[in-house]
Amino acid sequence: MKKPKSKQKTAKTPTDLWAPFPKRIEDWTDEDRALEWLLRSLRVSLRSAKSSLPLPPMIYVPAMKMFFDWLAKEISENQNQDAVERLYYLTHLAVENLSVASFSRPELFRPIAKLQLHWPSVTGWDADTEKINKELMTKLNLGENAPLNTARDGRKSFSILENPPTGVAYSLWRVIEFFRREEQGIYSGDPACPDSAPGVQPAVPAAVD
Repeated sequence: MKKPKSKQKTAKTPTDLWAPFPKRIEDWTDEDRALEWLLRSLRVSLRSAKSSLPLPPMIYVPAMKMFFDWLAKEISENQNQDAVERLYYLTHLAVENLSVASFSRPELFRPIAKLQLHWPSVTGWDADTEKINKELMTKLNLGENAPLNTARDGRKSFSILENPPTGVAYSLWRVIEFFRREEQGIYSGDPACPDSAPGVQPAVPAAVD
């Protein structure tokens, strides 16, 4: 019995390794299409001075997300080691450059950081990394105007993992925030949106019998 053919096209090695996309559209893979949307979204940002057709975050943020969704699917479903390494390097480069820019021009990032509970950063077991991250959080005024309590200035913060009732309350708050934004026309993908991180849900472990 023959196995049904998959509709998803596998990537082909192009004749020119530096060619971004196959010349024929019919040869494009899911990766090609996701990557094209990522490139398009980087050019049509609402705040891009060079953009001839600026679009709001509710359009270009999902377009950016498509490529990373493709990477995540390749890793989780196809155990694609190439996708693993690409995601690692993309993330490493992005976070590294974000850290450098945040330290050099913190005033540009404070309007975003003040509303956030978390900030992308490098993590590690060494004491220097912890010290640098704390210094960066202070420099950016991270969470200063966040809608939930944080451990800033010695205040007691909340824990979702160690306190199930807090996790329930946090989930309810997210629902309320969702409808508030819908009513006010605020898109969760906007970097200045007050949230833990756009589109990120708290990682609560499943109950064990």
